[in-house]
Amino acid sequence: MQLKKTTPAAHFYTCNVKESPVKAGHSQCIAPDQGEQGYTLVEVIVVMVIVGILATGVVFMFANPSARVRGQAFTMLGELNQARSEAVNRNIDVRVTFLPGAAATDEDGYRIWIDDWDAGGGGPGSDGAYTAGSDTLILETFFPLAVQFYDKNGTGGPGVDPDGGGLNMENGDSDDDGIEFDGADEFVFTARGIAEDSGSATLDNTGFVYIYLPASPADHTTMRAAPYGLVVTTGTGRIRIARWDTSDAAWRTK
Repeated sequence: MQLKKTTPAAHFYTCNVKESPVKAGHSQCIAPDQGEQGYTLVEVIVVMVIVGILATGVVFMFANPSARVRGQAFTMLGELNQARSEAVNRNIDVRVTFLPGAAATDEDGYRIWIDDWDAGGGGPGSDGAYTAGSDTLILETFFPLAVQFYDKNGTGGPGVDPDGGGLNMENGDSDDDGIEFDGADEFVFTARGIAEDSGSATLDNTGFVYIYLPASPADHTTMRAAPYGLVVTTGTGRIRIARWDTSDAAWRTK
């Protein structure tokens, strides 16, 4: 008996995307209009949570004076370590010059730079003075939010340095400016990463720089936030942070 070949009836199916029906056996679907896509509720909630966390951090920084000083201390730590790395990588001396404000209302800060030859002739050299456009500026930072170099006369402040020695922040300039190095408010990282004074002699003593938050630009004796000290170790150039604990009048190493 001869079998008769029949053609099956056509079947239709519908894709999950917006399209016209197509015959079975065809897998091509019309892609959705990309312009109609949007954010899901979960994505919006995640973004709002992240923004809220960041806003909380900013409010905390402004409301907490100690957080301001601590934040600037760790910023300075990172940038001084950057100066040391630059000296080693470039195989040249890199200077760190601290910039106490000339007036009580002026911002304090520091400059990291390379002392190029300024005399206009001859080979590379050094004159010990920064000249914009002639010397190489790596970075220049000024303290934000009223943070300043520590005033030795601050009430309740430290009477000793983080290593237990007496405070000696005059550096021959009698200004008690919170900076304690053999040189005049500056020191040098050599190409070997060693800390030296501005006269290119190894530091006789470990160097210190102190920052804090006074009650106001005109009132340096009242502290809103106790000092943090950066300690530059003789010979090695290693830097560490110490915090003055007013509760028991002692330095705490961070």
